[in-house]
Amino acid sequence: MGSRIKNIDNLKTAKPYMDKLEKIIANSSNKKFSSKNGALMNADGTKIILYPCAKTGSYMVIMAVWKA
Repeated sequence: MGSRIKNIDNLKTAKPYMDKLEKIIANSSNKKFSSKNGALMNADGTKIILYPCAKTGSYMVIMAVWKA
């Protein structure tokens, strides 16, 4: 995910591909989003915004994540 992306409203157009999504990587210079272990999070990492459908294995949510 590029550093200039500020919203993900247009993800609805990518819906046919979401079931194949294994991880999301946000550019470290993105001011709105971050990623942790393949999940899309808000910039400060306190909210999971999008979890990839095809991600396998377990995912541990740390105490700092307060809202999914």
